Amino acid sequence: MRVLLVSSFVLPHAGGVEQFVATLRDLLGESGCDVRVLACRRPGEDTTADAVVPTRFIGPSGWPLVTGGRRTLAEEAGWADAIVANGSLHLLTALAVHAGRRRQVPSLLVIHGSGQGMRPGDNWLRPARAAFQRTVGRSALRRSLPVSVSHVGVDGVHRGYGLQAEYLP
Repeated sequence: MRVLLVSSFVLPHAGGVEQFVATLRDLLGESGCDVRVLACRRPGEDTTADAVVPTRFIGPSGWPLVTGGRRTLAEEAGWADAIVANGSLHLLTALAVHAGRRRQVPSLLVIHGSGQGMRPGDNWLRPARAAFQRTVGRSALRRSLPVSVSHVGVDGVHRGYGLQAEYLP
């Protein structure tokens, strides 16, 4: 089976989702899956991703806004038998779910937290984040199987989107 892992951030960028993607890649590879990783491109940073898309990072938190890479995204989604997208608040993961849907490739959308809270200094992004959640985020969740690695995430999907998510320990 060919699995495309999609995450805006991957190692060496530090964080829990980045480590989750690396661990999942190893576990899937050990079970015989062919795995590729698609991520955002950070200027001047080598990543563990197999493919990257051009990205602009906005605000103090560096919210990733994909600025290109449509062909890369289409090729990667077309290669896969399944897509595992990480995070409902990032454009790349939503685009990957939609690209998979167009090619009849099933997608899991992994929620890693409750979807609450913003970093200090990013309050000016709050209206954009809310609009993204109501439109692009909700649409991607509806076109995928939403799962969460925590019960808080399952509750967050229900509260934030009015949808059901499965708990995936």
